[in-house]
Amino acid sequence: MNFGETIKKIRKDKNFTQKELSEGILTRSHLSQIETNNYYPSYDKFFLLLNRLNVVFEEFLFVQNDQKMLFNQQIRSEISEAANMDDTEKLKNLAVTAKDLYEKN
Repeated sequence: MNFGETIKKIRKDKNFTQKELSEGILTRSHLSQIETNNYYPSYDKFFLLLNRLNVVFEEFLFVQNDQKMLFNQQIRSEISEAANMDDTEKLKNLAVTAKDLYEKN
């Protein structure tokens, strides 16, 4: 999960609207751009957002990395299953997915 997706996930998990989270910190439009990774906030605004969400930086990193680990575990499991079933087409598709993930991160 990338930076913006992590902010969005935490915001939604805590039932904040974009307006509620961004109010007094940055525009709702900027928050929308952050959540789609088209804009990165300054250091101080990032920590103001985390503070409003009542999340410390370590929690933010945990959420971000935990989602990556879950996805990686899922791909490994699917690769193992496809290999055991000798499903070369599925293995090719998983290789493309894994490559895309690697290039994205």
